[in-house]
Amino acid sequence: MPDISLKGMIISKCGTVAKFADELGWKYSKASRIANGRQDPTATDIKSMVRLFGIQLPELFCSIFFGEKST
Repeated sequence: MPDISLKGMIISKCGTVAKFADELGWKYSKASRIANGRQDPTATDIKSMVRLFGIQLPELFCSIFFGEKST
């Protein structure tokens, strides 16, 4: 499975960071910081994003939230 970035998933599923923020009921500034890697999401934030994106595969989850696979 190819690596998929969080920002790529946001754009793919929501179109814009602003729409992503609206979908989650977040302020744009928070969504932008998380999307651009300037703020780490909390466990609650990750849970909300997993639901929004419909992530069911552990590999996809790891690719989005952890980037590279570790050995």
